[in-house]
Amino acid sequence: MLKPFFQGKLDTFCAIYAVLNALRLTHGIQTLKARDILNETLLSLAEKPGALRAVLEQDTDYMQLVDDMIQARQQRYPLLVEKPFAEGEAVSPDALWEACREWLALQPRGRSRDADPARELRDPQRRRAAGTPAGHPAQQSALPGPAVARPRLLA
Repeated sequence: MLKPFFQGKLDTFCAIYAVLNALRLTHGIQTLKARDILNETLLSLAEKPGALRAVLEQDTDYMQLVDDMIQARQQRYPLLVEKPFAEGEAVSPDALWEACREWLALQPRGRSRDADPARELRDPQRRRAAGTPAGHPAQQSALPGPAVARPRLLA
């Protein structure tokens, strides 16, 4: 008997599904809301010349699509995206795991908005006091807006 098709086998929307799954994990969105977001995203792509074609033909790195999806829902489903390494920087597996350990160590469990360690590291004076080198790209938001404690997605 032949198995049925499922997402990923026929379409090129893996980045869209990654955002939907992140929103489900961080904000508990349900199937109907995920479907609405999927449809809104596809309609938005269809409005931009060449954007939908680029996604369908896998002619994109998908970063802009992910950023656009997160930004469009920032009010209702806030996420802080953190990029611990500079664009194009060669990163060893050890450096990657160390960045993950540092990131996880900064994640508060049940802390209030006022006790956000990421906010502390965004301030250059506090960052130096904490031992993080000036100019260190860790904890810098890829999205505009105030620094607040919210679910985090490591990019």
